[in-house]
Amino acid sequence: MADESEKNIEEALTLAKNIFAVIKNPEFVKNYDADTRHQVVIKKYPNFASAYPIILKYLARDLKYNEKAFRRFLNKIKVDPGKGMEGFIERQADYAKFLYIEDCKAIRQHWSMKIASSIWSTEYNHMYKMLKKMKKDEKEAKNEFEEEEKKNLEVKKQELLDFINSSDDLDFEYDIDSNLEDDDFIRETLQLPPKTLADIDPELLNNDELFQFVRQLKDYRLSLVEEIEDAFREAIRLKSDPDFESELRSLIPDPRLILEMDQDFPVFTQPSDDRSQQILYIGEIKEKLVILEKSSARLKSIIEYSQETKKEEVPVKEKHENNEWLIGTSAERSKKKKRIKKIVMKK
Repeated sequence: MADESEKNIEEALTLAKNIFAVIKNPEFVKNYDADTRHQVVIKKYPNFASAYPIILKYLARDLKYNEKAFRRFLNKIKVDPGKGMEGFIERQADYAKFLYIEDCKAIRQHWSMKIASSIWSTEYNHMYKMLKKMKKDEKEAKNEFEEEEKKNLEVKKQELLDFINSSDDLDFEYDIDSNLEDDDFIRETLQLPPKTLADIDPELLNNDELFQFVRQLKDYRLSLVEEIEDAFREAIRLKSDPDFESELRSLIPDPRLILEMDQDFPVFTQPSDDRSQQILYIGEIKEKLVILEKSSARLKSIIEYSQETKKEEVPVKEKHENNEWLIGTSAERSKKKKRIKKIVMKK
């Protein structure tokens, strides 16, 4: 089952990549406007358009696509597909947020949780307006025969997809190159949120804000886990030492194990869920975030150090001759451990 799920994810990623390759072709962009590009792709790939309308909208209309963002989106659907049409539009809004975050990472710029949340809310609210209209119409049609009602629901679902695929009137845009104010006084004056999630007091949040805060913390945790895994692979790649990976694993905790903390808490699916449990969960996840942030910082330090030393590295032959007498001895192993610890503690 897991293999089938991974296969579906890879197929979706490949298709999106191929579609984007055609869409961003200069000749295609020159000859077709945003709306025409979008409609052409919808007709060509109806199943993809039905499953991933927001991805296709950004890809075709705005010429924006990020494979890492789409992978995160697909992985989240695998773990939490959401309930009903509300869940469907929540996941679609997730992609818009992931796209912003990954675009920032691609240019090595810090992303803002405030902007990410605003993007999510804007997309979600835009789609939810249509969903509310659908529910209202459905309620008014409840006196009709059951079969007719089922047909009506299918029509309404298609109406929502058509609305998503045709809507291009959102006036919300983000500027990746813009910098948020870092001065605490300025942030307070402009009523901006705290600079870090750790500064937010969950006791002061209402139920809707608390539920959204839990979502933000979980998304941030997942982004750190993925960041650590990427950095770990990069650190190993920069080293040719076969013992380096095992020694590094002894110093950097497996980030995936931290995700297991969720087993000790109920699944939060709506703002009305147990408030005290959500606050307890927030306290626990904040502690885990500290561990993840330290691991991420350490790995970045290791990578920077490795990159610097690689530039100044002595020729392999000379280095081999200098250390030949140590090979296979306990002195060599001790030297390696000290070197790695020195790199890790350098931060």
